[in-house]
Amino acid sequence: MAACEAIRAHLAGRATKIVEDFPAVAQRILAAKTALEGATIASSEEVPAELATAFEALEAEARSAQRDLRDMGAFVRLHEPIAEDGNNFYVGVQDEFAKGLEYAADEMVKVFDKRVEYLEKRAGFKEKIKPTEKEDTETVTQTSTGKEEGESTEKEETKKSKSNKTKEDGWTKSNKSKSTFSVVAERVEVIQRLDQQWQAKVAALLTNIVYVVAQQVQRVQLNSDKLMDPRGEGQNGGGGGRMYF
Repeated sequence: MAACEAIRAHLAGRATKIVEDFPAVAQRILAAKTALEGATIASSEEVPAELATAFEALEAEARSAQRDLRDMGAFVRLHEPIAEDGNNFYVGVQDEFAKGLEYAADEMVKVFDKRVEYLEKRAGFKEKIKPTEKEDTETVTQTSTGKEEGESTEKEETKKSKSNKTKEDGWTKSNKSKSTFSVVAERVEVIQRLDQQWQAKVAALLTNIVYVVAQQVQRVQLNSDKLMDPRGEGQNGGGGGRMYF
């Protein structure tokens, strides 16, 4: 147990700090969400600036939330005593607290896939709004070979033969064609609709971070004494009491 005293004390301080700082954190996240929801997402070939800014905030808050949830989970785990015969009810509840914190931290990791998902889909749509021009050139060459009758020559006194010359005729033909593909208005609108769709999604993800962290912070705050002393033996000042789950 002594080997973990330093980290246990550090995590207890971290948990206290996370709880104290949460109101300001929640206010910051909700401000980013409100700013995004109030933005007008116009048609744009590039990612709208408001959406890019919101993604940066989302990923930063998810990283911070993941770190805080991990630390609070470790705080609970390192104050969880060994299960013994009898009087393990609150120890079991403490274990459930830790599982909830660890699960919430794992959920934060999924947020980092969202921007990639959005950009891949947007890139696919963007490729379809470029008008294209295609030029095809076809060259055909044809050659025919025949024999040309030459003058008579005397090989022998009694025989005459005719010499033959090779004759070649050829021609080349080239065909050129040009095709232009225009973009229908609906394809351009699809990108704007996608941006607006993700405007709502990112706002919802920011809200979800606040709610998930708030739930876990409240559990730690309401049960701080009991988490330090789950059996109520008074070793950490807990002295019994109930737990709020």
